[in-house]
Amino acid sequence: MNDAARLLLEGPTFLTNGGTETYLFFQQGFLLRDACGFEVFDDDDAWRDLARAYLHPILDAAHHHRHGLLLDLLVWRAHPDYVAALGYPAEDVERFNRKAFDRTADVVSTWRGESPDRPSCPILLSADLGPRGDGYTVADAQVRASDAYAYHRRQIEILAETGVDVLCATTMTSVDETIGLVRAATETGIPVVVSPTVEVDGRVPDGTPLGEFVRRVDDDALRHMFA
Repeated sequence: MNDAARLLLEGPTFLTNGGTETYLFFQQGFLLRDACGFEVFDDDDAWRDLARAYLHPILDAAHHHRHGLLLDLLVWRAHPDYVAALGYPAEDVERFNRKAFDRTADVVSTWRGESPDRPSCPILLSADLGPRGDGYTVADAQVRASDAYAYHRRQIEILAETGVDVLCATTMTSVDETIGLVRAATETGIPVVVSPTVEVDGRVPDGTPLGEFVRRVDDDALRHMFA
């Protein structure tokens, strides 16, 4: 168990920043193409506004109420298909993921430096990972875990090199893609949290009941950890 996992399991309650893309689009008026929040890192003015009006108040709230903060990096869609769909070259997958970490870490460092008691606030930088396709429907329910592993591995390796504290796979829509992603994440030794999309019938979009989804993902992760 590394320090980040120990903090999450044994430390204070951790808050999260939620719906950053929603804030960017509806409150800040940022052109959010395909819900790809990572483009904000190429817009100095938009990033500065987001840090001041959105991130700093969340940091202040966590510190004031003596909570920790799990701060995501806006890289939910910073993987090859979406980066290419927006017209960027393949190498920009690495550029965006590294830039996301660097700019978010700089905001935290600046915020901590503004008051002598802020360094005591536990903050974990969390790389928010997403499914290859839409987060609410499954384009290909037959996706194989091995294909998902191969697809997600590069982004996860880049993020691991940045020094990110936690990986968090959100809006996952199929058990097999999640298993492949978690296999790649587990290889890095970084804690990985999984949060699938759950429909009103208690199933993820590929039809798997939530309980079965949790069991299959956990069982596969344990097999690969101790293989």
